[in-house]
Amino acid sequence: MATRDFNWDLLFEILSRADLETLRKCRILSRECNALTYKSTFLRSHCERTNTLCGYLIHSMQQGRPDSTFLSIHNPGVNPKSISFDFLPARRVRILAGADIGLFFCQSHEPQTTNYYICKPTTLQWELVPKHDFCNLNRSKYYSYFVMVLTSNPLRFKILRLHTHIDLRTLCCAIFYSDIWGWKQLDDFNIPDPERLFLFMDATSACGRLHWVTNILGKDKYRMLSFDQDKESWESISVPDACSNLLVYRIILAVYQGKLAIMGHIRDTATVEVWVMRNNSEYKWWEKIFTFNQDCLRKQQPTATLVSFCDAHTVLVWECSRGEYSRAVFYNFNNGQSTIHNLNNFKSYPFNMFSRYLESVYFLHADYEPVQFK
Repeated sequence: MATRDFNWDLLFEILSRADLETLRKCRILSRECNALTYKSTFLRSHCERTNTLCGYLIHSMQQGRPDSTFLSIHNPGVNPKSISFDFLPARRVRILAGADIGLFFCQSHEPQTTNYYICKPTTLQWELVPKHDFCNLNRSKYYSYFVMVLTSNPLRFKILRLHTHIDLRTLCCAIFYSDIWGWKQLDDFNIPDPERLFLFMDATSACGRLHWVTNILGKDKYRMLSFDQDKESWESISVPDACSNLLVYRIILAVYQGKLAIMGHIRDTATVEVWVMRNNSEYKWWEKIFTFNQDCLRKQQPTATLVSFCDAHTVLVWECSRGEYSRAVFYNFNNGQSTIHNLNNFKSYPFNMFSRYLESVYFLHADYEPVQFK
């Protein structure tokens, strides 16, 4: 059937009632079908009709006490405390990693014992994850965890653990496999010279890969480092030449309509270029798909910092001043409208033991269907 003859209103009605598993499969039917499911009107209807959550989980710490807040524009009226980790055996837990299907890897934040859990808060399910003892943390400068979902039904996942050696050039890698419910250590990976990896930053997960921003020392150029979750291999990737100069652009890795994207903010301006990665069996290339302007946003929130896309025309933005995140803003760059949530002045880093600081932010589109971890 030709695209011009297709009844998109009918498809909207059908897909907005589909479960998440079906919706994800339908997104690969065509580029037009995929774009439809990322519209704000669609996501709001889908959340209402299927009882799903679509938004951001903000994880903060204060005096060693973790706290989580859920923010959404697609679930109007949702309780900010609708996602809690109180069902876990530990009284205090720290979120180490998360996946957008609502799966989280957590560590007990207790002085006596340290346990690790994989859990789905919307269904109150959890399982203990065995500890790993093969990496010498005394040699580590930075370390991070990342959850990679291979299939959601049946659930199969991996947990990647990375830390750098003292030289900041070598990555020690280990993976937890849900299939065998155990850890395996991978070969160390040497970061290509002369790149520098910002490992302390969250990775962006898209198209079966984890992606980090790197920069080329001495050349003021951006690059990317990617980890393939299936092949368990690394690849150094170029960013678009037009926004590779870090003195001219500030780039943010993001996911746009399921694709790896770059938001290239031209410094000292309100202009943001959006690029997505296209690929076939042989090549990868960047395509500039549109440019948007932040003038309306900057007039209301002059210290706004872009975070990520939450739908086709809306970005999440932090309002940050003097090291504090005061508000989260959902900014629609199509019509210039903003939806604002107060954050009670989260610090951007642990200023002191009494400060409340923002530790991590996770996008999720999750349901209430039970899963089988093992």
